[in-house]
Amino acid sequence: RNLQFYYNPDNIKQITIQSSGIDTLPTTKLTGLTYLNLRYNNLKNFPNFNVIAPSLTSLLLSRNPFYLSETPSERKLNANIIAKIPTGVTTLHLPGTFNGSIDPNLFVNFTAITDFQLGRSGGAQFHPDGENGNTPLPNISNTCTTYTAYNNDFKSIDSSPSTGLRNIKQLDNLTYLHLSGNYYLADSSFLITSDVINYVNTSATNLPIANLSGKQQLQTFQGTYMRSSGGLFSGNTFKFANCTALETLNFYATSLGGRFPKFNNPNLNYLELRFTNIAGGYQRSDGQTFDDNVIHEDTFKDCVNLQTFYVDSPNLLTTPIATSVFSYTPLLKNLIFKSHGRTTGAIPNLNGCSNLSYLNIHRNAFTSGTPNFQSNLNINYVNLSYNKLSGQIPGFKNLSNLNQLYLHNNKYTGLSEFVNLPNLRYFYCHNQFTDGSSGILGEIPDFTSCPRMYYLVMYNNAFSSYKKGSFESLAQLKYLDISNNSLQTTSVEQIVEDLYTNYTNAPRGGVTINLKNSLKTGATFSEDTL
Repeated sequence: RNLQFYYNPDNIKQITIQSSGIDTLPTTKLTGLTYLNLRYNNLKNFPNFNVIAPSLTSLLLSRNPFYLSETPSERKLNANIIAKIPTGVTTLHLPGTFNGSIDPNLFVNFTAITDFQLGRSGGAQFHPDGENGNTPLPNISNTCTTYTAYNNDFKSIDSSPSTGLRNIKQLDNLTYLHLSGNYYLADSSFLITSDVINYVNTSATNLPIANLSGKQQLQTFQGTYMRSSGGLFSGNTFKFANCTALETLNFYATSLGGRFPKFNNPNLNYLELRFTNIAGGYQRSDGQTFDDNVIHEDTFKDCVNLQTFYVDSPNLLTTPIATSVFSYTPLLKNLIFKSHGRTTGAIPNLNGCSNLSYLNIHRNAFTSGTPNFQSNLNINYVNLSYNKLSGQIPGFKNLSNLNQLYLHNNKYTGLSEFVNLPNLRYFYCHNQFTDGSSGILGEIPDFTSCPRMYYLVMYNNAFSSYKKGSFESLAQLKYLDISNNSLQTTSVEQIVEDLYTNYTNAPRGGVTINLKNSLKTGATFSEDTL
């Protein structure tokens, strides 16, 4: 592919030729060029940009296969390559371009870099090759504000940078740091000096969570799959204390353990603690601890903007959640709490969370407090299964967004009638015989107010009767299971009649009906019925 310029090259300031399959640059000199974007091309021989464009300040070369150079000595990012880059560049992007390690002090002459990126989404990878010790991250000028090296195989942070350079821990002006995917990257004393840091991502590394308390510009911390994450405290200090701009804390699938702090982060929006070892309880800034509640009342007092809170840990305390803990989070939309059968007590009060849409608190040991969601009219998904909830299932009504409702494997003994649930598609209330419970007794109520019902699962209960017409108009019903109940013969006959009418009015294939062992012990169909 050939490119021809019919323009005075001295007047060209910026060139972007991205994803164009270019494998050679023309022999030319662009003295006024300051910005050159050649990302995602097929350049193999590294051009001499000191000759082509000596005034460059931005050089973007991501995903060019320079590791295939015809010159063997230029197949790695080394002094031969560096000599071809103008030292005045402020933006340098080299992801996916070279294999092997880098001399950590290779960029000593680049004193103005602000945007330094080695983070890759594919292509060649920086990795150990036996030449540069424990494959340290390259050091850079203190002018650097953006530093990425994600999805490589760097293993350490250089502790003794050359004069004029700093390692990532020492950069005073750093605002954006992304190191994820360097699986073996380790540093037991990892910290971030910069007070203007805005974004940190150390996911899938072997680094600990840095103490970032007091970093008032920090907005996002991504720390998923950190095997050496440690806890949320450094001594008695919450590692994100007084990070007033903080919006996202993500510790998904880390080794994070210990107690909760008081999250004094008024802009915190997203808190992810699934698949961790967090125990819960509460630790104050003076070191005093409280374990009377797995989530203490003060935990979210300063989190008025919290919208998503997820926690899943087999180490969570058996003590209850403080009843009013979510009264301080009026914007809460998504809540997951899973203790693997440990946390007991009542489901906390959610009446103040008018935006609540997704509630998943299955596999705990809650015994009471089933909400009716009359204060949560946006509710869409509810899963309270595998708890120890008892008594009557509420008569849910006027919840136009409710789509999925899972209440199975509890100890409920009654089911109220549902009213005006136009979008309810999945309702499970089976297996209420747990821990000696008698199961749900009485009548199968009318589901006419759930016209879009798709899956209705009610087996292993003690239903004894059926309200005529309950299933007749459920034109989208695909799966019905009322096996293992104690229904009267007349009830089963009425169910069959209603289902036949249902099918006649709305013929469809693939429908599954399970009535096995649904009759009361000793009850039989008459010969005429058969």
